[in-house]
Amino acid sequence: MKRIIILLILCFLVVQCILPCQISQAQSFEQNIPAFGLYCNDSEVIKSGSVTFDITDSGLLSQGVGITESEYRVSSDKGEAEFIVPFISSAFDTPKIEINVNGQNVDGSVWYGDSIFLSDNVFTFDTVDSPFLDESISGTLYTVMPDGESVTISLSFVEESGFVYENVNGMTFAQSAEKYSWNLNNAPSTLRLHIFVLGDCSGHTFESSCGYSEEKLSCKQFVDGQYARNSEYYEDGGVRVEFFYSLVNKILREKSKIDYGKLFYDSVNTYRFNAYKFRIPLKAESVISYVLPVNIFRNDIYNPHVYIAEQKQLSAYPISYVVELCNDTPFLIDANVRTEKDGANYCAVSTDGFCFSFCNSKNPTKVSGSVWDERARVKLVIVCIIVGSIAVVCVVILIVAGVRRRKFK
Repeated sequence: MKRIIILLILCFLVVQCILPCQISQAQSFEQNIPAFGLYCNDSEVIKSGSVTFDITDSGLLSQGVGITESEYRVSSDKGEAEFIVPFISSAFDTPKIEINVNGQNVDGSVWYGDSIFLSDNVFTFDTVDSPFLDESISGTLYTVMPDGESVTISLSFVEESGFVYENVNGMTFAQSAEKYSWNLNNAPSTLRLHIFVLGDCSGHTFESSCGYSEEKLSCKQFVDGQYARNSEYYEDGGVRVEFFYSLVNKILREKSKIDYGKLFYDSVNTYRFNAYKFRIPLKAESVISYVLPVNIFRNDIYNPHVYIAEQKQLSAYPISYVVELCNDTPFLIDANVRTEKDGANYCAVSTDGFCFSFCNSKNPTKVSGSVWDERARVKLVIVCIIVGSIAVVCVVILIVAGVRRRKFK
């Protein structure tokens, strides 16, 4: 009996340990998409900045959008400097960035980065790739033409290289040390399978159980051809061909392998950490300014809703922040640094980014019965079932063991 009591106490303690963790995870804030401050590799160039969060348009707020108006004071005695405006977006919603330096427009280009996981990420420019694709880089396009029910394709490399392959339903893929294989049963004769190998053809061997054609193309020609095939889809969404140039540069850099559908379709919806790069001469102090949209996250755990906006800094220099709120949500209720009220606006200074929440009430309350509470309850039930089942099994084992001991005495 003592063992049973001890076991039940242990099960109770396990539930007490697990439950707060589950509820905390269910009710915690989801990570919003932050804006970013101006960046320069030379940490001494950017002297200070000022950023205004304009959240006065209730219509934009209902769409989860605000506006940031940014100015940065820069100077250097090195003659020229490269600057980066970091931002997170998919190819479909890449913002139009217009840089103004001392009253003059300056052109730049978007370098596209890796996909991100917003809840836990490290922002780095090491993985952003150029939107300019060298026309001299060659490749080989193989088109396989099935002539029977079964198709087997193999691709081996002397020196590893990247490639783009087409996948279809029922096709299997295998990889060994230096060889890649595809197999497809019941292949219709009208089917055409394509594999594009990036780089010099002398570094690889292609084999097929059926007929195939081979075409020499530059990587740029390959991308341009695929973009032209889907131009209406891309252009309607504002996706530029330079986006795919950047992805192909990544394949070349990493010698990676990618499915055709992921490259030319899935990729446009993926959120990435990107960099808008531009260079300017610096002979005296200059002012860099631009206007960008900022994501506003709405937290439905609270009544009324709580909104969150954030700007991260990837290098340390002082930025003065001003927050202008609309009449519908006039109260700034929390921030990561000290804020002061200046009339209807709020002001803050930080060298390590700025995150704040606002609402139309000074004291929003948590909503009971929200989807977050439902998730917490579901997790609690699952945990209780698991722990309870373990406890019942252990109790039965102890009872059976006790009966056997009495029987054999």
